[in-house]
Amino acid sequence: MTTLKTGLQIKEYCVEECLGQGGFGITYRATDTSDPAKTTVAIKEYFPREFASRGVDDKFVVPRPDKKKDFRNGLERFLREGKTVQSFHHPAIVRVKKLFQFHGTAYIVMEYAEGKTLSRWLNDKPYIDDSVLISMFGPILEGLREIHHKGYLHRDIKPNNIYIRDDGSAMLLDFGSARSTDFDISQTLTAVVSDGYTPPEQYNKKGKQGPWTDIYALGCTLYFCISSGAPPVSSITRLTAFSQKTRDPLIPSEMANQTGCSKRFLFTIDRMLKVVMAQRPQTVDEILAQWRKVDSTSRTLVPKTARLITQPKTPIRVGWSTLLLSATVILALGFSVMRMQEFISFERPAQVSVITGSDATLPKRDEPKPRQPAPGVAEVPAPQTTPGIEPVIADLPEPGAQTPVPPTQPELQPLPPVITPDIQPVVTTDTSLDQPIKPLPQPDAQENSEQIATIAPAAIPISHAGDPTMPEFIQALVLDAKSGDRDAQYKMAQINLKGKLVPKSTEKGMQWLTKAAKQNQVDAQVDLAFHYENGISVRKNEKKAFYWYAKASSANNAVAQAKLAAMYLDGRGINQDADKAVKLYQTAARNGDTIAQYEFAKMLYEGKGVTQDKPEAHYWFRHAALQGHRKAQYELAKMLENGEGTAKKPTLALQWYSKAAKKGDADAQNSLGRMNEYGLGTEVNIEQAIQWYDKAAKQKHAAAQYHLGQLYEQGKGVEKNLQTALRYYEKAAALDFDEAKQRLRQISKN
Repeated sequence: MTTLKTGLQIKEYCVEECLGQGGFGITYRATDTSDPAKTTVAIKEYFPREFASRGVDDKFVVPRPDKKKDFRNGLERFLREGKTVQSFHHPAIVRVKKLFQFHGTAYIVMEYAEGKTLSRWLNDKPYIDDSVLISMFGPILEGLREIHHKGYLHRDIKPNNIYIRDDGSAMLLDFGSARSTDFDISQTLTAVVSDGYTPPEQYNKKGKQGPWTDIYALGCTLYFCISSGAPPVSSITRLTAFSQKTRDPLIPSEMANQTGCSKRFLFTIDRMLKVVMAQRPQTVDEILAQWRKVDSTSRTLVPKTARLITQPKTPIRVGWSTLLLSATVILALGFSVMRMQEFISFERPAQVSVITGSDATLPKRDEPKPRQPAPGVAEVPAPQTTPGIEPVIADLPEPGAQTPVPPTQPELQPLPPVITPDIQPVVTTDTSLDQPIKPLPQPDAQENSEQIATIAPAAIPISHAGDPTMPEFIQALVLDAKSGDRDAQYKMAQINLKGKLVPKSTEKGMQWLTKAAKQNQVDAQVDLAFHYENGISVRKNEKKAFYWYAKASSANNAVAQAKLAAMYLDGRGINQDADKAVKLYQTAARNGDTIAQYEFAKMLYEGKGVTQDKPEAHYWFRHAALQGHRKAQYELAKMLENGEGTAKKPTLALQWYSKAAKKGDADAQNSLGRMNEYGLGTEVNIEQAIQWYDKAAKQKHAAAQYHLGQLYEQGKGVEKNLQTALRYYEKAAALDFDEAKQRLRQISKN
């Protein structure tokens, strides 16, 4: 066992549950028993899994004999991180209450806040403009100013390290990479890299880092917000283009913009993203001054839609020629250069935990067996993690929640072992898969003209690279795609299929998508399969859909695994096989796919294709619910109300019903009405009951219509009205609700 047991006392703190685990630490929700108010806190324990293990008493952390030095070094860094953050006092910086050594390791006690990461917050925000981002990032900048004034740099600002509390305020997290530095003197600093958010000087241990380093990363984060989730191009890629005096591959903010932000505001973001550090704002105050000048009347409103260009999710591949070229440029910019392989450390973007939204991974019961890569697909290296403060997030991360999750909530048990589905590498003799795609007839392109006009000044032909009417970055993208760059091919597919920046061309889009898919670009394989599965732009072909989902699944893509499971379950495109469906759903669930977690939980609950296991079903419903899956929230609430697979907890059930009901789930709305009517998990509140019943009834929920009929017939909370009651009974009976039919028969007899 790696995590501490629920109820264990760490000095004055009682462990309630594990919030998440990373490579170097485990974060728990705990109660301060010394505080009469029993304050909830978050405690981070230094626990480097590669260097240490849990002692036989399940309390002490014991370093491995051959890793004692690594363990001590990490412990010193962990304590340094805690002391660094403890010295800051600003509402936009996560507050450290205490740090201490105990049980052979160290602990950082932090404030506990409910909310969600910036990435998740953006998904729920229908409209964004200058005022929204300035009100959110203004305090972050002021917090950064305090950090810089005290002689520190954060060095790892990115969406997953910005946390939005339920009251809308933002908080900066994870100071594991923070360092003290003299801004005028180049110092040797550890190379910490989050590709897409790291400036060029940070790739070099001796690069001259200062406030401008954090400003670049914050600019990247703002770019992520205005482009609806597209991080900027890697600064190393941009640096290479700069050295070759070619067009900057970064799409300008004004063109990538999917929000209502003004040109002046977007110009500030572009300044923050300058590759040459001297061209960026040098202090936080420069940005704040610029924001005060933003002219709200100059806004050009653009609907917030799906992101325009998705950045590649495939492993970063940097050749020696690129690295050496980048090194030369860094030298030219005044950086002290050492051998590139000694100071460049690449990381994949951190995976967001389904439990906490932090840079943590799900707790595991057993480590999965090593996966063999599909033919032609390079194995993805494990991400390099460093000790840092993960976001402290409550179990119910929904805006507007009034009641926090009770501390009596059961601890999440570790995940079940991954059972790799017995799916062989996709081999087919069907030559139709290699035939050119014949797209379906499309409507006249005129219908897209208004949409194109909002993004580009005029429709731009995309015949070939070198077209003088084509933007240079599109020309460069075409050249890369034609030279065989699979990520460029995938981007070209999206541009052509969506008709943004260029006239919509289904034929070109599908051709690029197929080229990228054949080169094992996993996102392209999933998209191509989806097109075939649903008959979008091509004729529906479930056999081809299965083929491409299987290719992506063999590369461990969770979405493809879930899709493949559904096809096996229904016998679409392949012979029906419930066993493979179960294994695929389990694997995809373990890999974090929310739909797979819900579907796997349903199968466990119903005993469909697998032995019925309600405790395990409860576990998976809860994981999906924590990620915001509406039906999973309802099913979890039902199990908590009835005590299925877990202890009866009507109060907690009420909270989960409320989550699902607010998202429009009629079953949850009806259940909330019932619980308010009868005082289950709350006080009796007939007015609330009627409101929830009414919401569900308007969605033609028969049980809710029947309950409203009863209330009007009895005059319970409303004026007694038999005609209204009959009307509701008749509606429920028309939906074949037996109780309503029976009640109508009884009334007719009287």
